[in-house]
Amino acid sequence: MTSTRARSYSRSAMVYSAPFVSALLLAFVTPAATWAQDGGKTKKPPFTIISGPNSAIFAGSISKAYSATGNTVPELKTMSTSEGISTFCESSSSQSASILLTVRQFSDRELERCGQAGVGSILEGQIGIYALTLVQRASDPELNLQTRDLYLAAAKNIPTEYEFKENTTKLWSDLNPSYPKIDIKIVLPSQSQGSRTIFDSRAMVDGCREFRTVKLIFSAEARTTRCTLVRSDVLVEEEDTDKRVAALRSGPRGTVALVTYDVFIRNKSWMRVIPINGSTPNPSTIYAEDYTLTTSLYVFAKQDQLTNKANRDKADHIRNWLLEALSESAIGPNGHLEQQGLIALPSARRNAQRKSIPSAP
Repeated sequence: MTSTRARSYSRSAMVYSAPFVSALLLAFVTPAATWAQDGGKTKKPPFTIISGPNSAIFAGSISKAYSATGNTVPELKTMSTSEGISTFCESSSSQSASILLTVRQFSDRELERCGQAGVGSILEGQIGIYALTLVQRASDPELNLQTRDLYLAAAKNIPTEYEFKENTTKLWSDLNPSYPKIDIKIVLPSQSQGSRTIFDSRAMVDGCREFRTVKLIFSAEARTTRCTLVRSDVLVEEEDTDKRVAALRSGPRGTVALVTYDVFIRNKSWMRVIPINGSTPNPSTIYAEDYTLTTSLYVFAKQDQLTNKANRDKADHIRNWLLEALSESAIGPNGHLEQQGLIALPSARRNAQRKSIPSAP
């Protein structure tokens, strides 16, 4: 991990990745609530982690491995990325959140606000890459789509020159005469899953924002809402990955599904990747983040809490959690985060991240 002064706007790097498991997330919110309800008989969580909706599954998985060695599970709070950064930056006090997991780095403005609140050096790390893949059955007519096509296929309402109208598009060929004349059917994760959030931001919003009618919407939040509101007549939402795979296998010709890259690799004997904006996922495009549906997940820690001699016990808990997060059993090939969709970084980068964690105060 490397250090970033809150006012310097310098950058560093580390990462995470995988699909959502609500039950697992709940398991790591429970200990803090239990402690409050039983009058303190259960051990108080040693520190607080804030996670974006895309990365909570990783925080939970790391905390599970951390607790397996006898450590008390930290408190996990899940909120939107922007809200999470804002909350993380509210204070540098020992009672404030110690670790933040997000799918993006801080903006310069967010770093400035963090510094103004008294938060000094922030350690930043990238420990993996998360790649989603849009796939179809290999036996179906081949599709090659743009993000614009995905938006126009899935959106509930689509823009005309001055307004929005109900989307009644039925066939992929309705979007482009060169596309096969087959029904549109799209299998996506449910709204509660982090992978859906990535699809919405990287595909739906990207394909929507070029339209003049959308550009005229002043509020960024309103534009995002408009761009990500989907239709129900062609959309199938499935929470579980296995259900999405089954829905693709049994769906009509023209069905496409969003799965993680590792799921595609395991099923590529009958699945075909659909290029998006001319790019397909492979190790090269994924590591360069050139493929549309690829993102990094970052972990941030407050250096003053990690090196605080006055509260050495808490500092040790934070350090040990980070060491667990960066261990080979977590982020290496066949690690428990890779099993949930993480694409491991090269070994040299993994080793460098581990060595960069500050020593005990």
